Amino acid sequence: MQAQMRHDAPSIQPELRSLSIGRADEKGTDLLSLIRCTPLLRVFAVLLQTTQLSETLGGRGPFTVFAPSNAAFGALPPHFLHESMRDMRVASTLLAHHIVPSCVRELDLGRGSLSALRGESICTRSDADGHWYGAGRLMDTGSAASNGVLWIINKVITPSTLSSRQSASEIRVRNPLLYGVPRN
Repeated sequence: MQAQMRHDAPSIQPELRSLSIGRADEKGTDLLSLIRCTPLLRVFAVLLQTTQLSETLGGRGPFTVFAPSNAAFGALPPHFLHESMRDMRVASTLLAHHIVPSCVRELDLGRGSLSALRGESICTRSDADGHWYGAGRLMDTGSAASNGVLWIINKVITPSTLSSRQSASEIRVRNPLLYGVPRN
């Protein structure tokens, strides 16, 4: 059974007040199942399938996922999204930046920063315009799952090790810890 978290902030876009977050028809639906059945997260779900993070989000938790909407991915340069879908390591690096290894509730969002899955610090804030995870504004009220919370955001948060302007070969050269030393 899915529980909706209460949120009275006027910052939620009116057209998203009835946001179609996947329905958890069975008790104990995990984040992975919730993401897969949410139409606004199809791109995130496809990228997730290319990584081992899908196993993580189907696991025990707790996790919080700040999942960019399809429109957020659509705003990226096409080559970057294409490379993310082709290269599991790029996709994994990108998506891990949107996962926090704890349960983040609305009250936690204005506390300054959160540590993403691989330890990166992401600034959070709350203001008159809403709640923010990095540069991404939360678009929904959050959905509880058996192993954490799912929030939909309006921007893809790109880690400093990746740049949406870089090609995959540039990403590999600039991040040898993720990809090993490039061969000449």
